[in-house]
Amino acid sequence: MVYISTAMYVEAQELIKKFGLKRDNSINKFEVFKNDEVTLIITGVGKVRSAVALTYLLSRQQVNDKDVYINFGVCGTRDIEVPRGKYSYATK
Repeated sequence: MVYISTAMYVEAQELIKKFGLKRDNSINKFEVFKNDEVTLIITGVGKVRSAVALTYLLSRQQVNDKDVYINFGVCGTRDIEVPRGKYSYATK
């Protein structure tokens, strides 16, 4: 299984379409979309929300060593010194 997390629905939209994911209505705490190969969870913004959502999701699954987890999304900054379209890797 491939597990994908995004903070916001707008980040997940195209992935939901691309993989033909359907909403899992048995989960009410978070928005979860899935098919036989991919499960995507929308966590909300922030490290704590992401950690809580992923813990919640994976505690409900039979995870094995062949499963993959991907955190997918975009981020922003209020630092006006960083030009639009510039990306970098976090160093901390």
